[in-house]
Parts: sequence; structure tokens; C-alpha cells
Amino acid sequence: MVRNKNQWLLVAVLAVLFLGASWFCVSVWRATPSMPPYGNIVLAAAAILVLVLGCGPDRADVL
Repeated sequence: MVRNKNQWLLVAVLAVLFLGASWFCVSVWRATPSMPPYGNIVLAAAAILVLVLGCGPDRADVL
């Protein structure tokens, strides 16, 4: 857990950065038009591909 003043300061700074980035992302998300259906399909396919490649078998399993 957090044990000294420097760690509390670090946690506070990181929390402020996180809240600022979250606010910015939500404001941009609400200001832009929605994505067309083909964009959602491409995004879903890319996410599945990344999961398949990232969670694939180890080389030790293949050998």
C-alpha cells in the first residue's frame, strides 16, 4: 500500500492525469458522429485478431 508522502503524491498526480484523460476522451467521444456499421465490424475483427494472436499457444506447446 502507500507508505510515505512521496507515494501519496505520486498516486494523486496519476489520479489527476487519469481523470483528465478520461474527461478528454468522453468529450471527444460525444462531440464526434457515430461510426458506420462497417467500422464496428472492422474494429471487432481487429480486436478478435489481437486476442487470438496475443493469447495463442506458446512455442513450447507447439514443439
